[in-house]
Amino acid sequence: MQVTFRKVSLEVDDNLSIKELQGLIEKQFHVPASGQSFLANGKRIVLNPEAKISDPVGGKTPTKIMVLGSSQQKSDEIASSANAYIRQEARREQAVASLAARKRAPAVTTAPTEYTFHEIKALPYGDSQGALDYLQRIKDDLGVRVLMEKYKLKVNVLSELDPALNTGSKERRLGLNRNRGEMIELRIRTDDYMGFCNFNEVKKVLCHELAHNTQDDHDEAFWKVCRLYEREINQGWGTGHRLDS
Repeated sequence: MQVTFRKVSLEVDDNLSIKELQGLIEKQFHVPASGQSFLANGKRIVLNPEAKISDPVGGKTPTKIMVLGSSQQKSDEIASSANAYIRQEARREQAVASLAARKRAPAVTTAPTEYTFHEIKALPYGDSQGALDYLQRIKDDLGVRVLMEKYKLKVNVLSELDPALNTGSKERRLGLNRNRGEMIELRIRTDDYMGFCNFNEVKKVLCHELAHNTQDDHDEAFWKVCRLYEREINQGWGTGHRLDS
């Protein structure tokens, strides 16, 4: 029987099994069995490994089999090209989205700005440098910067709240705002001082404390401001403001 692959023909024994033919094609043309397809009488052959290549297809005994498939090298090249195209399209879409966001958002400069944390302080024990880095990350966070600029929020000192001094049998304080922004303290370390708290959870506490810059009591007006800050602090570009620094 004649077997054809890309204009190259082979004469093979009619009694070969599908599995044996797959092995022959893989050896001869470097096409892995998993990537092979066979056509006969205009129909795809069901790849039953034990079936004979001369078994009827569509009610007729085949006289010629056409092999479809790609070598492993070619398959790798196709996959590589496809992945490169996907990455290129992702970069293009990201660039288009970024450009659209920039066109929508009026620039708000933060160099310099008074609406920020003017000083950061960490506890003088344990991983003080790690705590300072954490507080600096809060200060530099895009969502935090946009929020403070948009609502004109000023804080003199952003400080670390001591877990040991703020954990009692009935209360576990997470943050504190002193004198409407004179100082905001945040619990950023775990109770054993061995690690740091979840960043997004700390940002949520920060929203609560920033709301106290304008609202003293935990009344309806306070919670309205607090929830507004919570919605906007993670939006960054979506707030309609852009920070150029």
